[in-house]
Amino acid sequence: MTDNLALSDVIVIIEVVTQNPDEIAENDTGNAPLPPAAAAAPVGNSAVSVPVGDLAHLRGLANRARDYVEAASSANTRLAYASDWKHFSGWCRRQGLAVQPPDPQVVGLYITACASGEAGGRQKNAVSTIERRLSSLSWNYTQLGQSLDRKDRHIATVMAGIRNTHAKPPRQKEALLPEDLLAMLETFERGGLRGIRDRAMLLLGFAGGLRRSEIVGL
Repeated sequence: MTDNLALSDVIVIIEVVTQNPDEIAENDTGNAPLPPAAAAAPVGNSAVSVPVGDLAHLRGLANRARDYVEAASSANTRLAYASDWKHFSGWCRRQGLAVQPPDPQVVGLYITACASGEAGGRQKNAVSTIERRLSSLSWNYTQLGQSLDRKDRHIATVMAGIRNTHAKPPRQKEALLPEDLLAMLETFERGGLRGIRDRAMLLLGFAGGLRRSEIVGL
């Protein structure tokens, strides 16, 4: 499944059909009904269809709507969702099961296979990975105009059992104390640019409680 398909159901652009001059004149006088609406223009990564005639000025808004749809999720998220959907589809194909419509029993079997290492690959999926795959399936089905009930017992109960069986308790990290920080600073070279940079990064990260990725971003 591609993002173009996934995004096509997100927004509906004003619908209109081209009228000939006679129809326009009749409509202006109120003596004839308006013509039926044409199909809505999908919004995706490709060029957005724009209504013809008097509504062609909406081209800019349609393009802006496409940009907002793209911004609704990050590129990495869309890639992960596409990968998970491909993984699920491949598993269904190998098992002789239908991908659509969404079937909670099929999804329950799929997450069981993920937890037991039988969904493809040599390793069992972590609980966090299985939860992400579930979110991906829900999102992809929504883009297809379908709904996956994650509260169904075939999914919710199995997922609860997977968490109880395979989830690892969070590991508590030991806090870095000021005296530890001072000892670390003393290991850096003094006088050189590299030492100054490293000391600055460490002090900034400690003072702001920043993650590694946030320090790198700065």
